Amino acid sequence: MLEDAARRSERVHGTGGAGTLAARDQYAAACLAAGNLTEAIRCCQRSLADRERLHGPDDPGTLTARLQLAGACLAAGKTKDAIAQCKRVLASRERGLGADHPDTLAARARLAAAYDAAGQMGAALQLHQETCADYERVFGGDHPDTLARRADLAHAYFAAG
Repeated sequence: MLEDAARRSERVHGTGGAGTLAARDQYAAACLAAGNLTEAIRCCQRSLADRERLHGPDDPGTLTARLQLAGACLAAGKTKDAIAQCKRVLASRERGLGADHPDTLAARARLAAAYDAAGQMGAALQLHQETCADYERVFGGDHPDTLARRADLAHAYFAAG
């Protein structure tokens, strides 16, 4: 049904219509949840390309679409592609928002998780440590997000042995 809705919206509103992009994003999420990873990646790539064309590479919606593509790539075992997408989001957020903005910190945590998934434990541990320290500095030691980053770091230490 979501695939049909995305197609119909595209016919009525065009490829860049807000409804079309939203329908395509929902369809991609459903494909990912159903394990249809090839279709999820294809749909995410198309949505990302349309958002970049319409709104530019640093638009918040474009960055969200890039992270959705990274998630689909991770699920499909395409860790190199996922890491590349996460790096682009982080660079954009650092440029546009600064190193201490919550969205930048979250992008850094996402990249660390992608390194984890790729088994690149050296890079993952370093980035988890930096991210944990940044969250502590920005939000304080007792903030829920800081505690979540500590848990991520603990998991990475465990995975690294």
